[in-house]
Amino acid sequence: MKRHRTIGIIILMMLLCMGSSPLFAATVADHNSAADFGAIPADSFSSIRSTFNIYYGHTSHGSQIITGLSMLENENPGTYAGPAIHEDGWIDLGDSDWEQLTRDYLDNHPETNLVMWSWCGQLSWYSEGEVNDYLNTMSQLEADYPDVIFVYMTGHLDGTGPSDTLYSNNNRIRSFCSAHNKVVFDFADIESYDPDGNYYPHGSDWCEWCSTWCASHSCPGCSDCAHSQCFNCYLKGKAFWWLLSQLVGSAVISPEDDSGKSGCFIATAAYGSPLEDHVNVLCDFRDRYLLTNEPGRKFVELYYMLCPPIADFISKHDSLRAAVRLGLAPFVLFCYSVPY
Repeated sequence: MKRHRTIGIIILMMLLCMGSSPLFAATVADHNSAADFGAIPADSFSSIRSTFNIYYGHTSHGSQIITGLSMLENENPGTYAGPAIHEDGWIDLGDSDWEQLTRDYLDNHPETNLVMWSWCGQLSWYSEGEVNDYLNTMSQLEADYPDVIFVYMTGHLDGTGPSDTLYSNNNRIRSFCSAHNKVVFDFADIESYDPDGNYYPHGSDWCEWCSTWCASHSCPGCSDCAHSQCFNCYLKGKAFWWLLSQLVGSAVISPEDDSGKSGCFIATAAYGSPLEDHVNVLCDFRDRYLLTNEPGRKFVELYYMLCPPIADFISKHDSLRAAVRLGLAPFVLFCYSVPY
């Protein structure tokens, strides 16, 4: 009987992970993402908080995201209470130690499942080779820590316009992320567009258009938005929440979330939270009937290797999430019926 249960759940997971070949695209947080913040379902914020443990390295410009998150939390402390973020707030991508700091932190904090680093002003003068070094280093970190989501980033505007070094370097990062299906927080793009979609290619990090916009619209205030205006920080906070909402289904919770369960990311994508009862019962089945025998362990290892992008795709399509839930229903009922 135990062997039959193992075979059944393996067939289920194989169908979920290998039965289709969707085309995956880069996940980009930009000015459109900030505009789409209001479309994030209210219950997604608690799912994000229960899913992510974030490591973020930044200096003053990168703190704008943190300020934006704080502004949103002040606006609605219940719904928008921030996710778990460990900040190294004294170092950015211009310091050669950033890679080793990342490795040291991940090695000592295996619960971390998302890493993000920001620039200061380096992309205004970095060479093509230096930008490529950044991209190659990020790619190597992704290969060495496959259960962690790494967020790439563009640099802040500097007022020089589309013909200068900054735009070239930002576009190099965008092109790489698009070609290789990466996750990117497009810092510069958020600064380049007002909420009406007007484009300001010669703007700077001060966000000159923010003054005009907020003169005729109600804009929230803050104590300080480093190098810029509060509304710029506010939009970056919205875009970051949107990014997490897109990634929540693909995050591997490693080694444990608050309930002690880990890595059931197909079910998490379908049901929207790793703490949902049906996710828990599937994870219990895995722990008791798959991880206790060699064939089951081999399959779980394969599942963890192949399925995160499938979960990511599922999480972004409500109709697919519903279809997966329907497909899971008989197996969930079966898992509820087995003795523990």
